[in-house]
Amino acid sequence: MKLLLVTSRAAADMLEEVVRDLRRRFGEKVEFKVFVSSIPVASLASTEFIGKELMNFLKGRKDFDLIVIPGLVHGSARIVEELTGIKSVKGPRYVGDLPDFVDMLLAGFEFSPDVPADDLLREFIVSGLDEKVSKLSAKSKASFYVRDIKVPVRPPPLLLIYETSADSEKAVADAVYVKELGFEGVVIGCESWGCPKSMVRETIRCVRKVWPNALLGLDARDYSDLTDIIALSDVDVIMNLTHKEVREIGGVLRGKVAIIIPEAGASDPIDSVRKGVEAAESVGAKPIIDPMLLPPLNGLASSLLTFFRSLHTFKEYPHLMGAPNVYELIDADSPGIAAILTSLAVEAGASLILVTESSNKARGVAQEFGIARRMVLRALARRSPPKDVGASLLILKEKRDRSVRPPKLSVREVVVDRYVPPRLDREYFVKIYVDNEEERILADVYTAKGDVVVRVSGRDALSIVRVLLSEVPGISREHAAYLGYELGKAEIALRLMRSYVQDLPLFDFSYSRRFAKP
Repeated sequence: MKLLLVTSRAAADMLEEVVRDLRRRFGEKVEFKVFVSSIPVASLASTEFIGKELMNFLKGRKDFDLIVIPGLVHGSARIVEELTGIKSVKGPRYVGDLPDFVDMLLAGFEFSPDVPADDLLREFIVSGLDEKVSKLSAKSKASFYVRDIKVPVRPPPLLLIYETSADSEKAVADAVYVKELGFEGVVIGCESWGCPKSMVRETIRCVRKVWPNALLGLDARDYSDLTDIIALSDVDVIMNLTHKEVREIGGVLRGKVAIIIPEAGASDPIDSVRKGVEAAESVGAKPIIDPMLLPPLNGLASSLLTFFRSLHTFKEYPHLMGAPNVYELIDADSPGIAAILTSLAVEAGASLILVTESSNKARGVAQEFGIARRMVLRALARRSPPKDVGASLLILKEKRDRSVRPPKLSVREVVVDRYVPPRLDREYFVKIYVDNEEERILADVYTAKGDVVVRVSGRDALSIVRVLLSEVPGISREHAAYLGYELGKAEIALRLMRSYVQDLPLFDFSYSRRFAKP
């Protein structure tokens, strides 16, 4: 097989290194020829431009089996094929993925003229995993059904439930949010001293209206005054019931799902749960067991042991894992915690996970658990650790270094090793804000006297600065460079839902030794 690999000037040296390795690896099986386009970087090129360059280079030659253009190039490789008469496809975006590309090519994998090869390779690996998860879910034993939702004895499926508050407007917004994320239900949290029954009823009505088939729960500190609401057919799940509370509210639980927890301070949590399960079944309720995870350094390890004991003792009952006690009570980023807890839940055999976003640092945790569920269940179907399955919670870190190494140049290098003070714009100053509620960036332009000229808002930093400069063409070049820098920070803050303060660092922490604090 004879391959013509197209590259940009910036990536040429790197590609030559990779090709030397490819020649050693594949020997006479594959012949590699490199064509260096005149484009500086691949992302600036079009397939039409590359096709015309190749026509001049090939001069009618047809002795290549395949032309591979960089995955970052805009347009379809069909244009290259039409211009050269040689079959052409999009290779990977990054030259480091070429060995995998050639491996799959030799194995008969068909690459695309339109989709970058690394996307296809990823899709090839994970394409059948969701179907396998569905088949596993269909085969699993059901404990019972709630509104056509299968509650399995053991996962999969793994159900995700989100707790919101008894505020109809917020609860509806939360319900719509988690429904789009693929959650199965919502729990309405209600503190007995600050939660009027009329508010609870209205919240239940509104949530049920926007999500008719949701698994809908109620969580209160005291249920004695809420028995008429519990009896409503719209409520499916009653949370956090000890065996004493089950007996107190009795018959209103008939046909409902009762989440059974051990009594606080119980000498034997398993025995306490057993009493709760027996009490629930005696009144016609369907028990789900929550052995209750405790916060880190406040019993988390022992509560995990209790969780495993409960799963072993009550083998025929579904279990719920309440995650907030863990991620809310540790000052650490939640994505990794979500991945670990979801892995533990599936490996141990919990069928439901409860999450909520009650603090600023937990914002977005529902999305993280949605990704974690997809990742872990795909890994379960693949019988592998939860990696390389097409779902990832690597947000700040990455598995591979995809950095583009700088070329060696013969020009003079200017090293900036000191702080360079700004030259202030005498005509304008700009104030930049991030509105995380409205999910937008705002840039307000003022004259030197303090009069507002224009407000430019949006989500894409580069587009904002372009429009801003067209609206206010008198802004200096240095000021424009500063605005690009600050608006880039603002976009990162918006994407991560972080606080943004103009001129302050976005992160205190750094992995770079040059920036890291002692």
